[in-house]
Amino acid sequence: MNQKIKKKWVDALRSGKYLQGTGFLLDEGRYCCLGVLCDVVDTSKWWYGIYSTYEGHSGALPPFVMGEAGLSGDVEHMLIQVNDEAKYSFNEIADWIETHL
Repeated sequence: MNQKIKKKWVDALRSGKYLQGTGFLLDEGRYCCLGVLCDVVDTSKWWYGIYSTYEGHSGALPPFVMGEAGLSGDVEHMLIQVNDEAKYSFNEIADWIETHL
Protein backbone atom coordinates (compact mmCIF):
# COMPACT_ATOMS: atom_id res chain seq x y z
CA MET A 1 0.00 0.00 0.00
CA ASN A 2 1.10 3.54 -0.73
CA GLN A 3 2.32 4.67 2.72
CA LYS A 4 1.57 8.37 2.18
CA ILE A 5 -2.05 7.60 1.28
CA LYS A 6 -2.28 5.09 4.13
CA LYS A 7 -1.34 7.79 6.66
CA LYS A 8 -3.82 10.29 5.21
CA TRP A 9 -6.55 7.61 5.15
CA VAL A 10 -5.98 6.51 8.75
CA ASP A 11 -5.92 10.14 9.88
CA ALA A 12 -9.15 10.86 7.97
CA LEU A 13 -10.89 7.82 9.48
CA ARG A 14 -9.95 9.02 12.97
CA SER A 15 -10.69 12.70 12.31
CA GLY A 16 -14.40 12.67 13.15
CA LYS A 17 -15.04 14.53 9.87
CA TYR A 18 -16.82 11.57 8.26
CA LEU A 19 -20.08 9.95 9.29
CA GLN A 20 -19.97 6.20 8.77
CA GLY A 21 -22.37 4.38 6.48
CA THR A 22 -22.64 1.03 4.77
CA GLY A 23 -23.37 -0.36 1.33
CA PHE A 24 -22.15 2.63 -0.69
CA LEU A 25 -19.00 4.69 -0.96
CA LEU A 26 -21.14 7.71 -0.06
CA ASP A 27 -24.86 7.81 0.63
CA GLU A 28 -26.79 10.65 2.24
CA GLY A 29 -23.66 12.16 3.77
CA ARG A 30 -22.38 8.84 5.16
CA TYR A 31 -19.21 7.20 3.91
CA CYS A 32 -17.97 3.66 4.08
CA CYS A 33 -14.26 3.34 4.84
CA LEU A 34 -13.59 2.98 1.09
CA GLY A 35 -15.48 6.21 0.39
CA VAL A 36 -13.17 7.94 2.86
CA LEU A 37 -10.23 6.53 0.89
CA CYS A 38 -11.68 7.96 -2.34
CA ASP A 39 -12.03 11.35 -0.67
CA VAL A 40 -8.41 11.19 0.51
CA VAL A 41 -7.13 10.29 -2.96
CA ASP A 42 -8.99 13.06 -4.86
CA THR A 43 -12.08 14.93 -3.71
CA SER A 44 -12.77 16.29 -7.20
CA LYS A 45 -13.91 12.98 -8.66
CA TRP A 46 -17.22 12.75 -6.76
CA TRP A 47 -20.48 13.20 -8.62
CA TYR A 48 -23.41 14.19 -6.43
CA GLY A 49 -26.88 13.35 -7.62
CA ILE A 50 -29.67 11.05 -6.53
CA TYR A 51 -26.87 8.57 -5.87
CA SER A 52 -23.36 9.80 -5.23
CA THR A 53 -20.66 8.13 -7.29
CA TYR A 54 -16.89 8.31 -7.55
CA GLU A 55 -15.73 7.94 -11.15
CA GLY A 56 -19.03 6.17 -11.83
CA HIS A 57 -18.68 3.72 -8.91
CA SER A 58 -21.02 3.66 -5.95
CA GLY A 59 -20.26 0.46 -4.00
CA ALA A 60 -16.69 -0.51 -4.85
CA LEU A 61 -13.42 1.26 -5.49
CA PRO A 62 -12.73 2.48 -9.01
CA PRO A 63 -9.51 1.20 -10.61
CA PHE A 64 -7.97 4.68 -10.32
CA VAL A 65 -8.17 4.59 -6.50
CA MET A 66 -7.03 0.96 -6.31
CA GLY A 67 -3.94 1.92 -8.32
CA GLU A 68 -3.17 5.13 -6.46
CA ALA A 69 -3.53 3.45 -3.07
CA GLY A 70 -1.85 0.21 -4.11
CA LEU A 71 -4.69 -2.01 -2.88
CA SER A 72 -5.66 -5.45 -4.11
CA GLY A 73 -9.17 -6.74 -4.65
CA ASP A 74 -8.72 -9.07 -1.66
CA VAL A 75 -7.98 -6.14 0.64
CA GLU A 76 -10.92 -4.19 -0.76
CA HIS A 77 -13.20 -7.16 -0.06
CA MET A 78 -11.88 -7.48 3.51
CA LEU A 79 -12.51 -3.79 4.15
CA ILE A 80 -16.06 -4.08 2.83
CA GLN A 81 -16.58 -6.97 5.26
CA VAL A 82 -15.27 -5.12 8.31
CA ASN A 83 -17.18 -1.92 7.47
CA ASP A 84 -20.51 -3.35 6.30
CA GLU A 85 -20.90 -6.73 7.98
CA ALA A 86 -18.71 -6.73 11.08
CA LYS A 87 -19.67 -3.08 11.73
CA TYR A 88 -16.19 -2.01 12.85
CA SER A 89 -16.04 1.67 13.76
CA PHE A 90 -13.79 3.94 11.72
CA ASN A 91 -11.28 3.89 14.61
CA GLU A 92 -11.25 0.07 14.57
CA ILE A 93 -10.84 0.08 10.79
CA ALA A 94 -7.93 2.54 11.11
CA ASP A 95 -6.32 0.14 13.60
CA TRP A 96 -6.86 -2.77 11.16
CA ILE A 97 -5.29 -0.79 8.31
CA GLU A 98 -2.26 0.12 10.44
CA THR A 99 -1.77 -3.51 11.48
CA HIS A 100 -2.41 -5.26 8.17
CA LEU A 101 -1.39 -2.79 5.48
